[in-house]
Amino acid sequence: MCSSDLTYTMDPNGWYIDETSVTAPMKWFATQQKQTTYDKITYDATTHRWADVLYDNQGSYGLSFTNGWNGNKITWHDVSFAPSPDIKSQTDTMITKVSATKMTGSSTFTEAKTGRVVAVTTTCTKH
Repeated sequence: MCSSDLTYTMDPNGWYIDETSVTAPMKWFATQQKQTTYDKITYDATTHRWADVLYDNQGSYGLSFTNGWNGNKITWHDVSFAPSPDIKSQTDTMITKVSATKMTGSSTFTEAKTGRVVAVTTTCTKH
């Protein structure tokens, strides 16, 4: 995903790529606070897949897996998703590498109360 501030580092033991992203408050966020998300990404050689464990400063958490890149696309599947009073379902997140400096992301979720399907799209550029 893309945010206003995104950084990657290697953790000291070399097992995880640490990602920190900071997203400015958005009108539809209930808390109207800046959101900081922490991801720990690693490759599991036993299952031949990448794993992403995430948590944030507002109590969110997640666990996603991918088999890796297929051409210029990678698809992440959130195995920790559970329906809630607000969100009934969601799709996988597909990231597409458009160029050496640009990626796009897409997914959808379905609102529980209205059944409305909301498309989520992101564009990330490297500066």
